[in-house]
Formats: sequence, C-alpha cells, structure tokens
Amino acid sequence: MLIMSLSFGIYNYLYTLQNKLATEEGKIFRLNLMQSVKQRLFPYKTRLILKISTILDPRFKTEGFRNVENTDSALKLLDNEISFFINKNKEQKEVEIDKEIKIGTDVTSESTSLFSFI
Repeated sequence: MLIMSLSFGIYNYLYTLQNKLATEEGKIFRLNLMQSVKQRLFPYKTRLILKISTILDPRFKTEGFRNVENTDSALKLLDNEISFFINKNKEQKEVEIDKEIKIGTDVTSESTSLFSFI
C-alpha cells in the first residue's frame, strides 16, 4: 500500500536534487537512481490491489497517486469491485430465497399428501 506513495516520494525527491548536486558523478548517480525507480517501482502503480488499498487508506486517499488519471482509474476499479460484490451478494440471497421457497413448497405438498386422508 505504501509502495506507490513512497516510490513517487523518492522520485520527486531525486528530481528536486537536480540543481543541488555539484559534481558530474552525483548528477549521473541521481539520473540512474531515477531511472531505476521508474523501472522497478512505477510498474506497481498498475496493480489492482495496490490501487485499491491506496485509495482506501485514509492517510493517502486521492493524494497517494502521482496524477489524476491514476486516481480516476483507482476510483473506477474500486467502484467496479464494490458493484461486483454487491451483485454477487444479491445473487446468493436470491438463490437462498429460491431454496427456501422450494423447500417450503415441498414441505407443504408433502404435508398435504401425508394428511390427504383427513
């Protein structure tokens, strides 16, 4: 959950060091670190679980993302997941209700046939 925010924080911090480094080696090292962060950590931003956990974390909410498109994507994913589970829950309840109705009907018909002599 923290990986998205931390990776963007590391990248932004390295970006702010651009004018503060005096040596050529330091500048090259900074660029290499930024490239490494992009290659190794930024791909995590596409993972569904990390997007949803970041948006649900009260410390980050929408501020945990680098840009608005990622925030919108995470909100849409969360909405889809919630809708999926709501629909799944409704279907399960409908199946349970159907089973109860069927069982109740069967019991009634059995009791009718059992006491048909009366």
